[in-house]
Amino acid sequence: IGLYSDTAGKTPVTGTTVEKVFGKESKLLSFAVSDAGTYYLESVTNELCIYRIDIVYPEVSAPSFENVTMKVSDVITAGTLTADSTNKQTLSNITIAEGIVFTTTETKIDAHTNTVGGVDFTHRIVLGKPSSTKPRNFAITTEGACTIKVYVANTSGKDDTRNIGLYTDAVGTTMVTGTQDTALNGINDTKAQLVELTVTGAGTYYLVSTVNELAVYQIEIVYNA
Repeated sequence: IGLYSDTAGKTPVTGTTVEKVFGKESKLLSFAVSDAGTYYLESVTNELCIYRIDIVYPEVSAPSFENVTMKVSDVITAGTLTADSTNKQTLSNITIAEGIVFTTTETKIDAHTNTVGGVDFTHRIVLGKPSSTKPRNFAITTEGACTIKVYVANTSGKDDTRNIGLYTDAVGTTMVTGTQDTALNGINDTKAQLVELTVTGAGTYYLVSTVNELAVYQIEIVYNA
């Protein structure tokens, strides 16, 4: 008996062996193939009894992607961004971490202490609402399914609600499917919050403050195990 590339049992599949089965003998036989295709299992001499056939695929490990952490204070220390408590900054397509690109118009990047999600911070990016003429966003490119964690606060000191979300466009029009728009009120207990946004696959997504300014301290890309 053997595995063949033709129905007449003429050409064995490359790398396989035609097996002999003697009278009253029982055997478990294995034939390994390296590619997808159609193969023919044939008894080339006489009748044989077949009780079971299994197709067993090799285990394939899921790709492993490296998690990313962008902490504003670290980016400033590295010299990629500059803290300026007086002047607002306009920046275009600045890579601030692997897979995270920052674009902004008239935005403050400064020293600001806060604790969000149990983590202490010393600097922030004040992310404002974007428009067609004033882009303001973090473009986050992921390699697979992951959770995007955003350490963010409404530091306005006013009783107003400001929202942050993950969008398929740079101005915050179409929300990424399955994610939520998170509201932060300026003076209550939820003014500082760790926001977690889950995406199901690779792609480029835009983190946008859709109402008014919010302070962003850190962004993490945490891939599914």
